Order: sequence, then structure tokens, then C-alpha cells
Amino acid sequence: MQFQKKAMYKYEVAALLGVSMTTFSRLINERYYAKLQALEYRKTQKMLTPAQILMLNGIMDFLE
Repeated sequence: MQFQKKAMYKYEVAALLGVSMTTFSRLINERYYAKLQALEYRKTQKMLTPAQILMLNGIMDFLE
């Protein structure tokens, strides 16, 4: 899958990682929250911006 600089739902990223939404939410809302907050992340948002996705991909490597 080639990343095309578009926003993605959290459940789409969780599926790419092969984890449940509960696990993914815990990762981004606890472990990576400080880094995401710098990119204007809010815990209640349903979609991740391209910048947030690229930051997470740098850590978890889920995009080709």
C-alpha cells in the first residue's frame, strides 16, 4: 500500500497493524500521546491527519 498523504480512520491504521482498536487506542493515547499532541492530536478525533500517520509510521512501520 502506497501512502498518498490522506487522512485515515483510526480503525484503518489498527487493521494495518493487525491489532484491536482497544490496543491501538492504548498505544496512541498513552505511549505516543506526547508526540502526537505536538501534531494537534486530540484523543476524541476519529481520523488521523497525514502528519500524525507519518509520525506513527516512523515508529511502528505499517506503511510501505
